[in-house]
Amino acid sequence: MGSLVKDYFARWQNLSTDKIFHVIVAPCYDKKLEALREGVPTALHSSWGADCMLGSGEIVQIMEQSDLTLNAAVDALFGDMEEEVVRLHEGASSDGYLVHIFRHMAKELFIEDMGLLTYHTLRNKDFQEVTLERDVEVLLRLEAAYGFWNIQKWS
Repeated sequence: MGSLVKDYFARWQNLSTDKIFHVIVAPCYDKKLEALREGVPTALHSSWGADCMLGSGEIVQIMEQSDLTLNAAVDALFGDMEEEVVRLHEGASSDGYLVHIFRHMAKELFIEDMGLLTYHTLRNKDFQEVTLERDVEVLLRLEAAYGFWNIQKWS
């Protein structure tokens, strides 16, 4: 994926790929390890897809050390997108995938427009579920499991 990003932005800016510095921000330490493990040089450029891998916690540390606040202006890479659209999403640390899939399934399968979703903690705060219920029947149930331990123990 990193090679595609570098190729795209290099062509867009009329630069060689070695002039593009690609940073990946992983939402958690597990994702960072996973991405580093999958990194391989591309045959086309003999370079790594990503030049730097940071965890979201490391970004917070950099911001704190640089006296940047979370309210600092977002760099507008995509032109006329409003800052709030770039900064916010409706999900938890899964970048909203569960929310998006749950709402889509509820709408398509059960003709339900979902408002705010309520997560219920199962074994611990990193293992949660969200359900769609009608009367007393559970129509739809999705679970979010964060971290290798929860995924391994999921059953």
